[in-house]
Amino acid sequence: MRIIYFFHIIFLLFFSLESCDIINPDETIPATITIDSFIVSSDILTQGSNSSKITDVWINIDGNLQGIYELPATFPVLETGDRALIIRAGIKNNGIAASREIYEFYNWEEMDITLTSGENKHITPQISYKDNLNFMLIEDFEDPGLKFVTTEKSDTDLIHSNIDVFEGYRSGMIVLDSNHTFFECKSYDSLFLPVNMTKVYVEMDYKSDLDLNYVGNNQFAVGIFATTSTSVIQDPVIYLNETGGKWNKIYIDLTDFLNEYQTALYFHLFIGANKEKSFPDAQISIDNIKVITYQDE
Repeated sequence: MRIIYFFHIIFLLFFSLESCDIINPDETIPATITIDSFIVSSDILTQGSNSSKITDVWINIDGNLQGIYELPATFPVLETGDRALIIRAGIKNNGIAASREIYEFYNWEEMDITLTSGENKHITPQISYKDNLNFMLIEDFEDPGLKFVTTEKSDTDLIHSNIDVFEGYRSGMIVLDSNHTFFECKSYDSLFLPVNMTKVYVEMDYKSDLDLNYVGNNQFAVGIFATTSTSVIQDPVIYLNETGGKWNKIYIDLTDFLNEYQTALYFHLFIGANKEKSFPDAQISIDNIKVITYQDE
């Protein structure tokens, strides 16, 4: 009887150990990848500044989406060994945090990588603009002339400024005070933009100290004039908030707006701002304005 009882205990102990292995199997230690930022290069003469605001990284491993991560990012990867990596740059479309997209005008980086369990790979992707793009407007404010003109409604001008510039020697500046309360300018040349849902973006670096606590009174707008055979229609695409005295960059998607103007002959990009006379003086600085789309096939 004691022998049977002894073997019964041994059986229960063995089964318990086996059960623990089933319930708590050995965990695979993943590899990790760290990406802090991207390096963006551009041809200054034909593509303008290489300034960027890449907020996210989109990762594909062996052709499958691994994930979308906000920069700087460190993320685990279970698929170790030799892997094929595709790294794409992500932006906040129109500056909206809930609207994150791959910026399709940038190339992506492809690389072969060996991932080892428990080890971290630190990567700094290097990307550039695609070759098949049409930079329809580039204004970096370094040349004496301007590619924008003030409209008849404007009571102040867009000027060159060497005060607190974004990069280079000069940026554009707009000053609003008690005697100059309304500003509006438009691109000097007509822009023949596609209206067939081909992607069109405006890139712009800007800084604004407009007091926007008074909704509807102080506004910094970017939009389009659409010229048809019978009229000119003004359409504000986006209103930009003040930046607290810091430079910011935005990628403005014009695609859906342009699609509304199928009969337009051409467009002009406009920038506008206004303030109440009793409000504090305001200053807007802008730089590296680009209008980009794809080349005609």
